[in-house]
Amino acid sequence: MSRPAWTASPPLRRLITAVALALGLSMALPAHAAEAGPSLSTGALLHSTHGPSLLLGQNSMGRNRFANFRVELHLAFNWYGGVGGGARLEFPIAPLGILSEVDDEIALSVGAEVFYFYTPGFSGLGVSPLVALQWNFYLANVFSIFPEVGVAFIFGPGRDRYWGTFVAPFLGFGARFHFTDRNALVLRVGWPAGLQLGVTF
Repeated sequence: MSRPAWTASPPLRRLITAVALALGLSMALPAHAAEAGPSLSTGALLHSTHGPSLLLGQNSMGRNRFANFRVELHLAFNWYGGVGGGARLEFPIAPLGILSEVDDEIALSVGAEVFYFYTPGFSGLGVSPLVALQWNFYLANVFSIFPEVGVAFIFGPGRDRYWGTFVAPFLGFGARFHFTDRNALVLRVGWPAGLQLGVTF
């Protein structure tokens, strides 16, 4: 005696049909996306939704990109008992950066700080000019970070190494919060310059 053919119940048949349709659609979508061209790519969709300045590698002049040279004024707190202020002039020498997949910029930064040193042994004014290369990384519409490397000069009022006159390599790291296309709050820490807080405009 032959066995009766298996038949699925109506709910099971509907489930099987739905799974088959889903599998068919998933196999058809990649081919459709390829035929549609780059306008349907994820990068293009993000570009149209959020703007180019939020994407790495676009190298666009977004809201947080400086179009040309900028001026910075800052308060300065030296590591060796000095308080004062300073200024920087920064000139982009590679405005669109050097890395193809990163939104970056190389700038030449030239400036100086004037400190009032106060120590148990003596006190007086000192000047610290410097020149540095600044590598900016633009992370989003309002933030950027930058390492710096260069040369700093100290002309101090004393005879000790850190309060006298000497030349030293300058190393620094900073961050900016951009609130317009020209203005940003700057926080920088470095050696031998110390801690700096200022405004770029």
